[in-house]
Amino acid sequence: MLDSVHNLISSGQYKNALQAALLLLGSTENKFNLYLLIAQAHTLLGDFHPALSYLYLANNLNPSNSVVLFNIGTTFLSLSEPRIAKNYFLRALSIDSSNVECLLNLAVSHQRLFQHLQARKVYLEALKIDPKNPVLLNNIGNCSKHLGFIEEAHDYLETAIRLNPLYFEAHRNLSLITKYTVDHPHILEMLSLYKDPSIPAFGKMHLAFALGRSHEMIREYDSAFSFYQTGNKIKRSTFHYDINLEQKRFQQLLRGDSIQPYTQQINVPMAQASAITPIFIVGMPRSGSTLLETILGLSSTVYPLDELSYLESNILRYAIRPDYSLDLSNDSLAAVAASYFSDMRNDFPFLPPSGEFFVIDKMPYNFRYVNFIVRAFPSARIIHTTRSAMDNTMSIYRELFTSSNLFSFTTAEISSYLVMERKLMNRWGERYPRRIHEVPYESLVSEPEVTVRSVCDYVGIQYTEELIHPERSSRSVTTASSVSARSPINTKSIGKWKCYEKDLLPLLEFFKANHVSP
Repeated sequence: MLDSVHNLISSGQYKNALQAALLLLGSTENKFNLYLLIAQAHTLLGDFHPALSYLYLANNLNPSNSVVLFNIGTTFLSLSEPRIAKNYFLRALSIDSSNVECLLNLAVSHQRLFQHLQARKVYLEALKIDPKNPVLLNNIGNCSKHLGFIEEAHDYLETAIRLNPLYFEAHRNLSLITKYTVDHPHILEMLSLYKDPSIPAFGKMHLAFALGRSHEMIREYDSAFSFYQTGNKIKRSTFHYDINLEQKRFQQLLRGDSIQPYTQQINVPMAQASAITPIFIVGMPRSGSTLLETILGLSSTVYPLDELSYLESNILRYAIRPDYSLDLSNDSLAAVAASYFSDMRNDFPFLPPSGEFFVIDKMPYNFRYVNFIVRAFPSARIIHTTRSAMDNTMSIYRELFTSSNLFSFTTAEISSYLVMERKLMNRWGERYPRRIHEVPYESLVSEPEVTVRSVCDYVGIQYTEELIHPERSSRSVTTASSVSARSPINTKSIGKWKCYEKDLLPLLEFFKANHVSP
């Protein structure tokens, strides 16, 4: 009877498989395998919480089964819980240490926790077992890129492609760290693949972004923009997104705040005393936040922690109302702040156990919660990075972002989102004077000493000449700026949108009509 459920899953009939499996719960003695099939059907339907319930039942029947532990781990990864997932992968590996898939997912968990050195170590361990695994080679190449090991990343990615020429993601990853010339063999290889009508849409998408970058580098901008258009169009077709709904959410976020400008500090009872002072760098993606974080991270009293999801996840857990407005009661503020610091301590054990220091959280979308930050974290510094609207739009458009940046695949939606961000930040600036320090990208790269001195004065750290040399940083960088953030400060990206001027001209009028300087 279980074979019929398995066959339904194999043929893609997940709902029918689930219904058939549930009917067998009271009649079969093979509960263990039935639980696994039900969990598999739920997972394939995207119902991860019910899947977990049946995996737990299977685990109760056989606690030492490494496959069940592995599946629990992958389910937690799907639920964006890498810390929990990591523990299950470690338990599975204690039973079967040669499971390459488990090692790979353990490394992915480390990466999502920004533990890139640990991730690299696990990838290397997996490669000893399976040295010709293209997925491992691509992942460790990407990890090496984040760590700044560019030559090593090249070697791993080129090996992955040599083993599997149709590994389209590896082609795109390689394009991010390659300096192209007109006759570069990788361009010719990618063009040959791109023209093949049999390649799947997702493959063409990765190749389009890679070819966009390579043609931009050889200054064939018309071709570059055409490739970017194709890649973005394919990606945009894979999900539903309504920018008007986003606008409503922005308005709802303001409802929980007072009408009058906020001038008094609320005394929030903290559930966990902390000497940590957060620096929130907020704004649009690709607006200079990674460069600024790298600069400030060169200070001995500042710990850059990358883009943390803690604030929003804890707000959604403790302080969001059914209408999506914020609950700014003292209880909610204290709960979010305590959980924020607790999550941070769990994920970053290298932070000093005592003493006063700063940490940087550069999740850009925290700009939506400035009213929450000023209350829940009274000593926090809030830095708003801005950039020319035209440059910012094009810089976002040329990157293949993850699903969390749903607005980033058409220039119309990017520009609309940017206008909403500017309007909201202007409101926060009116309500919370002196709490927000603005850093224009153009000032940061054209007058680095003046700008960084001003930031240091605002934060409360000492300025040194070392801070304006981010190329000396050894920290890992996980965002799209992982290469440029390690380069000497330069003005090469200012006005770069003009290379695509004829394709972007309609945006000029849009920004002017919405009172945003282009």
